[in-house]
Amino acid sequence: MKKVKNISILHITPNLRYINLYQCESGYDSGFRKNHDYYFLYIHKGKGTIIINQKSYEVTSGDLLFCSPNIQNKIIADKNDPFLLTGINFDFTNGFKHQKNLYPLDITLFDELYLTEYIKFTDFEGFPPLMRFYDDLLFKKHITGLVELFDNKKKYWEIVVNGQFQLLVAMIIENISLGDMAHPQHKYQEIITYIQENYKSALSNDLIANKFHYHPDYINKMIYSYTGLTIKQYIIDLRIRKAVDLLINTDWPINQVSSFIGYNNTYYFSKIFKKKTGFSPTLFRSHIIT
Repeated sequence: MKKVKNISILHITPNLRYINLYQCESGYDSGFRKNHDYYFLYIHKGKGTIIINQKSYEVTSGDLLFCSPNIQNKIIADKNDPFLLTGINFDFTNGFKHQKNLYPLDITLFDELYLTEYIKFTDFEGFPPLMRFYDDLLFKKHITGLVELFDNKKKYWEIVVNGQFQLLVAMIIENISLGDMAHPQHKYQEIITYIQENYKSALSNDLIANKFHYHPDYINKMIYSYTGLTIKQYIIDLRIRKAVDLLINTDWPINQVSSFIGYNNTYYFSKIFKKKTGFSPTLFRSHIIT
């Protein structure tokens, strides 16, 4: 039995061992298998049942499954709408690059001697067996890109594919952190884009919620789960970042900067600016210019 290795999710150094794109036949049944390494399974289209560690999951396009080493798993495709799948076999660290072709094997061929690693994250609870990405086209495109990188194997492909895999992990963690607010990625981006385009206006939770047909409290929770900031905090950050840009790159008077970013009260703007940056607008500009 391999010893559990404790690492930060920020310090993974992945090794992508095997990535494929597989069209299942009608009613395909993989039989029970086990992995020697970690395994993501993404469903591009189709439906059916995935069994992981004796639990069955009814899944369809946009679903992502996760399986740890030495865990029993099985794929059963629908007869009328069989799966198109991408499987990704990997290690979270690169200490087992010498072990090749450890894709899922029939249980009778599985050998614990070839197990790669068991990882426990010190700052992340871990990946659940099933994660839903619904119609997230960006995530699907990223999966497809990983398949192409692995298939083409251009010069330095390992550096590129490992970097892209780290981005994939970040996207998955973001999805997990959103929990029951895991709307399609584009829905969050629509709201964020709207705020970015209208931050100078008198935006409020009520106004934004009405625009996107959500309750004000719910949309505030959505933005907080996505950015780590409330809507009010996010707008303040946008305004202050723009103020910094204007103070550095223009000679506008402070009251003009304040008005441009949506603060008609210059005193209030100066107070908020100092709270966020540690300097008054005037002192900030003089420090930068000199």
